[in-house]
Amino acid sequence: QKVPDKGWVKVTKLEKCEGEASVSNRKGKRIIAYELKVTFKWEGSVDYDEVGGEIELPYVSEDVEDSAYEIKWTMKDAKDDSHKAALRHLKKEEPKIKAALKTFTKEIYDKGQKPPELS
Repeated sequence: QKVPDKGWVKVTKLEKCEGEASVSNRKGKRIIAYELKVTFKWEGSVDYDEVGGEIELPYVSEDVEDSAYEIKWTMKDAKDDSHKAALRHLKKEEPKIKAALKTFTKEIYDKGQKPPELS
């Protein structure tokens, strides 16, 4: 993503994905459950300064409403203007993150409801 005035910023790495997920069958119905904590690294350059930090999704679960996901944003240097500019720009992408989480949940359920193909 381009940052206004000389720069760029992007998510570079899935740092951590921790938690539990399960699929069970009860009375002929598939039950899908997951609770994950996900952390990404971001980095970039703003006004020729190197910037970076993390994006944390502390609770990704099947029971969270689409728009209710909490997103925690951090930066390596909270007092640095270049970091602040990069983070302001990144935060504008929050709707895309929430849309991706909605797609993730839909795909989990779509796949979980179909019986596996027999070979």
